[in-house]
Amino acid sequence: MPKLKDRTDTMRRLLNTYELNNGSRLAPVLGVSRATAYNRINDPGELTVDELRRLSTHGHIPIEEVRAAL
Repeated sequence: MPKLKDRTDTMRRLLNTYELNNGSRLAPVLGVSRATAYNRINDPGELTVDELRRLSTHGHIPIEEVRAAL
């Protein structure tokens, strides 16, 4: 059986590229607490659809890049 690619590395790399790699920067973009933002950075697979949309609209990440990271 082929090994599946870990998608969390791709999303984490995207957050690093746009300098949203710490809780104090990511929290206002997602509209969540700083602790929740840290949890999303540590496990990007837990990002909700609304949070992904907010990355595009409030974090100024093109939606195509968000989709590619999924």
